[in-house]
Amino acid sequence: KLTTNQQTFVNEASEALQRQGFYSLCGNAGSGKSTVLLPLYEMFPEIQFLTPTHKAKAVLKSKLGATAKVTTQPASQNHHMQRHQQHNLRDQVDDVKSTITSF
Repeated sequence: KLTTNQQTFVNEASEALQRQGFYSLCGNAGSGKSTVLLPLYEMFPEIQFLTPTHKAKAVLKSKLGATAKVTTQPASQNHHMQRHQQHNLRDQVDDVKSTITSF
């Protein structure tokens, strides 16, 4: 059973996945990432998980099951992807600001 904080996280992550199609979760080993990812996987069985190491991939697959789509992607590539997504989000915010100020 999830704690109240974990359930809140699952709810927020679920909404973000529906809106954006992606979600980034970072944390130290043993911090509970797999615990909160299991309900998300149950809600979104088509979801693909990226892990920074083969060990993290093995741990996640052991928690989620053999059918889970888990891929190892080096952290440097994840960082690049996040920066690109943040840049795109900033552009969208700037577009909204431009639209708001142009009235």
